[in-house]
Amino acid sequence: INGATIVAQQESFNWVLLNKMGIAFNSHSYSGVFNHPDSMTSDLGYISSISNERGELYTYVIGDKIFIKDGSGFNTYSYVNDTVFGHCMIYANWDYSKTFVFFSSGHPNYPQNKFGYYIINRIGTSRFVLDTMQKFVRIRTHNTYTKGFDIFRTNNNETFLLIGCEENGLLSKLTALPINNSGPDTTAFKDVCKSNLFLNPTSIIKVSNLNQRIAIATNGAAPSSTIHFLDFRPDLLSAHVIFLNTSLSFFNFHTRVQDMEFSPNDSIFYATTINTISASNLCQFKIQSALSGNINLSNSNRFALRPHSAYRSIELANDGKIYVGFLPHVHVFYTQKFYSDSGYIGTISIPDSFGLSSLYEDTTIKTNPFTMQSFGILPEFPSFYKNIPVHNISAAPRCVNSPTRIAHRDTLRTDSIRWNFGDPASGALNSASGNVVYHTYAQSGTYLLTAFLFKGTFTDTQRLSLRIDTLASPFLGNDTALCAGVSMVLRDRNRFPGLPLWSDSSFYDSLPVHRPGTYWYALDNGCGRFYDTLHIDSLLPPSLSLGNDTALCRDTLTLNATWPLSTYFWNTGATDSIIRTAQSGQYRVTVSNPCGVDSGAQRITFFDSLHFSLGSDTAMCIGDRFALLANVPGAQGFLWFNGNTSASALINTPGQYWLRAVNLCGAFTDTLRVDTLHPPRVELGPDTILCKNGLLLLNATQSSPAQYNWHNGSKDPYTFVYDSGRFWVVVNNACGMHSDSI
Repeated sequence: INGATIVAQQESFNWVLLNKMGIAFNSHSYSGVFNHPDSMTSDLGYISSISNERGELYTYVIGDKIFIKDGSGFNTYSYVNDTVFGHCMIYANWDYSKTFVFFSSGHPNYPQNKFGYYIINRIGTSRFVLDTMQKFVRIRTHNTYTKGFDIFRTNNNETFLLIGCEENGLLSKLTALPINNSGPDTTAFKDVCKSNLFLNPTSIIKVSNLNQRIAIATNGAAPSSTIHFLDFRPDLLSAHVIFLNTSLSFFNFHTRVQDMEFSPNDSIFYATTINTISASNLCQFKIQSALSGNINLSNSNRFALRPHSAYRSIELANDGKIYVGFLPHVHVFYTQKFYSDSGYIGTISIPDSFGLSSLYEDTTIKTNPFTMQSFGILPEFPSFYKNIPVHNISAAPRCVNSPTRIAHRDTLRTDSIRWNFGDPASGALNSASGNVVYHTYAQSGTYLLTAFLFKGTFTDTQRLSLRIDTLASPFLGNDTALCAGVSMVLRDRNRFPGLPLWSDSSFYDSLPVHRPGTYWYALDNGCGRFYDTLHIDSLLPPSLSLGNDTALCRDTLTLNATWPLSTYFWNTGATDSIIRTAQSGQYRVTVSNPCGVDSGAQRITFFDSLHFSLGSDTAMCIGDRFALLANVPGAQGFLWFNGNTSASALINTPGQYWLRAVNLCGAFTDTLRVDTLHPPRVELGPDTILCKNGLLLLNATQSSPAQYNWHNGSKDPYTFVYDSGRFWVVVNNACGMHSDSI
């Protein structure tokens, strides 16, 4: 540091290319920074390398040999022949105390059901010594075959080797092998994805830089490739296939993938390919379009098509640029051999951009001449090496109003650290010094956390985009029901940000549901894990029956049309599932729910309690007859004194007669007495003498009802006379008439 000006910056990694070539990322230049101690004699192999914290190369692999620095020189160790045509990757822990070299066999004449690894110990600052050489490790069973691998790290700082493998020749899947400080734990294999992935020994596996996705390319026997994209949750060690593109032919000819890479923010996917016209392609695709299965010329871009040339390795370096190995004037017929006098390294300077804005330069760096090369000219980095600052900084918990512990893992290369929390609202608390510091964020949101690292005369600036979350309350909705053959999509209606997890172990923003059951949703954010549960019943279309037409005694009747999750419309205008009525009539209802519609009807008749009268007691003439009528509204049946059940009864003799009427409300009986009615008989008496001013009572009263008509117009049963004369009366009833005079 010269005042506030950075005059030098430490270099984290160098690439070593073939036997006398190197590239420094910051200077963006090619140089012969390393002299290979052994000439490369085999075209069957691969290249990989790693540098220490000072940018010094200390381990690399070329062909069938591994070279390990011991002081000022390199020791050479030979592979066995059956490791060629396989995969190789180098990984070191953070203090470089141990370095792991993983390789797999891919030669068709040798067993492919093994992979091997070397463990290299660090002694002091410049000595690296081979500790363990495990050439063959069996994965699960004897019939499990290695089909390529990559290395990834979880947010909990756990490291795994992701292995593509085929078990018993049937199911290809991804398996994770944990790597701890002492080496790989070969007793703790964990299945990551059990879907059929069609892997073979030439498969390429690539974990995206943000650990969100996995890409797998498989080259078949024919000139075509299969590409899978998988959504990935490293914290759950779980991945799901979301898109499979068989026969990659989006440029009008079949292609075979040589290598592939994700852009730093995972938005763009790159691939180098060889096609059926003996040419090579460098292509890019928009990830979202690829995930939907819609790869076409509108969402893909081919930087170049070169006949008889080879775009081979493609790698994202820790300077944020993508480098592409290119060999011109080579013989390409789906072989692994390429011949050229020299090679080039192209550069994609802005790989998160699509098309020309990504600034691809085809021949940025020219390499030294060489005679042959097989698997490309760029070594392969584990995915998380490409974003070293992010993985160096840890921050947890990431919750509003809760102290966040912020630390830097790489204490070996730092004398002191100055932090800026990206929270100007906190005033003087916005900065602090130390390897471990604490800061409380008062508001949720995204903050740019910056670490200024100092070591001697060197400085480094590292940044982490830090999202601070709030306590979440996910809500899937109220319990519901599902129609047969119908699906629905569950999602958090509150849309809290975070990492989702569903009860079926998937981790998408939504969950398609096709059957009833209980489903839970978990949301992980910086404040913890939050749940919601939804129960889904099966739902059938309405099948309605109100019942048969009915009659009942005067009361209130309840009509019930209840059906799950339905709406109702009655002919009375009611919209409830249940109605009550006390009126006779026909009732109709229409019931509908998401599964269908049905209707029903019922006629209801209400009856009152019976009460009637046969009339007042009466009398009848001798020899007469008359009918008694059952005039009883609402009656459902009759029973007469003589056992008759009709609506009338014939009477021809005096006596006592009854009728019993019945309905739903019960029975009622009335009785009528019929006496004998005789014809009238009048006797006013003999003629007589009345004293002057005297009074005489004339009485024609009968024992039964009768009508009277006197000489003076009186209608009474009797009358009085005061004068002399003849007086008479006429009496009649239903049985006859009689008169008398005096």
